[in-house]
Amino acid sequence: MSKSKICRVKSSILALSLTFSPLALAAELFFFAQPGFAVGSNWYDNENTFFDRAKIDYNSGQFDQALKGLTEAIRINPHRADLYYWRSLCFSAIKQNDQALSDLDEAIKLDPESASVYVSRGLLHSNLNQYQLAVSDFDQALRIDPSLSEARQNRDFCAKELAKGQAADSAKVASGQSAVGGASGSAAFPSGATAGGAGASSDAKGTDASSAASSSGYHPYVGRGDARIIAMQKREKEAQEKLQAMKSQAEKMEAERARAEAQNLQLAKKEKEVELALERERVKREELDLRKLAMASTAARQIKSAPATAPVTVAVAAPSSNTTPQPVDTVKVTDDALEIVNRPVRDKWALIVGISNFQDSKLNLHYPAKDAQDFYEFLTKEGNFAKDHVKLLVNEQATRANILSDLGVKWLPHVANPDDLVLIYISSHGSPSEMDSGGVNYLIAYDTDIDNLLSSGLPMQDLSRTIKARVHSDRVVVVLDACHSGAAEAGGKGLVRKGNVDADSVAQGTGQLVITSSDTEQVSWESKKYENSVFTRCLIDALRKNGNATTLGEAFQAMKDQVQSQVLRERGVLQTPVLKSKWKGSDLRLSTPPASPSPGL
Repeated sequence: MSKSKICRVKSSILALSLTFSPLALAAELFFFAQPGFAVGSNWYDNENTFFDRAKIDYNSGQFDQALKGLTEAIRINPHRADLYYWRSLCFSAIKQNDQALSDLDEAIKLDPESASVYVSRGLLHSNLNQYQLAVSDFDQALRIDPSLSEARQNRDFCAKELAKGQAADSAKVASGQSAVGGASGSAAFPSGATAGGAGASSDAKGTDASSAASSSGYHPYVGRGDARIIAMQKREKEAQEKLQAMKSQAEKMEAERARAEAQNLQLAKKEKEVELALERERVKREELDLRKLAMASTAARQIKSAPATAPVTVAVAAPSSNTTPQPVDTVKVTDDALEIVNRPVRDKWALIVGISNFQDSKLNLHYPAKDAQDFYEFLTKEGNFAKDHVKLLVNEQATRANILSDLGVKWLPHVANPDDLVLIYISSHGSPSEMDSGGVNYLIAYDTDIDNLLSSGLPMQDLSRTIKARVHSDRVVVVLDACHSGAAEAGGKGLVRKGNVDADSVAQGTGQLVITSSDTEQVSWESKKYENSVFTRCLIDALRKNGNATTLGEAFQAMKDQVQSQVLRERGVLQTPVLKSKWKGSDLRLSTPPASPSPGL
């Protein structure tokens, strides 16, 4: 480009910057910078340049300047419908409705299939209360594009207003009055104009039509700008409705939460009352046991010191058979009503728990669930436990809440009587005391979080206290196939190598007996030969050895020898099951039939 041309371009840009707004100048510079834009003596005299600048002026509210640019563009090319359409928008914005209608008519002549032009002319007719013409324009727009919601909404409005005007005219005719001028719903279109849009009214009539529109009050469809306002108002209304719905939902959720909290408080209160009642019952039983023990000691001294002629009777019954209840062994003293008895087992109940698959899959084991299922089958088919007297919880059923509920709230406390036998079997992980800041051992339930044992595990000591306080039976056998060791060794149970459950910490009170699968410093192993733990398989085999006549002491000794031998052969280490007993009276026959069974809960 020569220096003279560059100077002319710079001068033109400087002149434009004095005439047009900053937006217009920016638009001019934009067009100048486009690739392939021809810079020459005629670059400014371009219809597109005038058109683009006019749209910028229109959108910035400079309607007079936009009119000048559009008029110049039409002078250059009078055959473009979009130029007339945009100039009609400018005329409408400055309330020159006649010129706006004229430009819209011309735009329709040049492009009769433009739906937006019909919509704009329909809106203008509607603003002038010329509802019949407006309906005709909106119908034309919908013929071209049936999906235009703007055309449909405005047509419905105009049709309603037209019907109102016709009804008013009919009422006037019926009352003998003549209709003056055009009814409010059928205002006459200016002279020379038609439904198709040919012709335009005079300025005076346009002024009268504008006055009529003003006197009719606010109109919800005043133009394209107002359509945007309507859409914005609609969105605002929808947002308010959503906000109200969210508030209602939040209030409902808060009410539900408050109701649930109240129910939980009421339930906690009831559980506390039950717990206090059970504690009072336990204290009474302990006091009664102490009185009986004192009376037994007194009776024994009296028997020992009684003369040969004193009337003392000692009656000892023969051992029970496999199918009949054990008879009562009795020691009677002349001056006392004391009886020391080995009472028959009235009924039998069992809670069986086995967890192979945990919520935390890193804790998964191979066989505990199967161990529990096999032990359940043995008890119900060979051990004379009724099926409705045995609860089986495996894997996801064995949550902490379910175990504690069946053990201390909803099941065993409601079914087990003082002369009943209660068996509790749990096969799972155990945690060492070192994992808890309070030095507590935990059994791991399905949903236990090992990083939060206090609130999610089953503490051994609490398990014992729960059994003693809530289970009314004075015959309780606890079997734990769990240890704390072997996580780093294939085939072992447990979380870290720290040792097994201490049976002494679990066995509490008269008539409790605890069997653990290994000693405190040993691993409890799963078998390499069959799909069970070595402990559980050997225990079942030992219990069925002599049928109903097998005592628990005999079964334990046989099982202990078998476990030690098999684990030593398979692993080269020792596993020694442990029996801790605070049992008084004859040895227990686990499979003995109940003397007086009752239906399950």
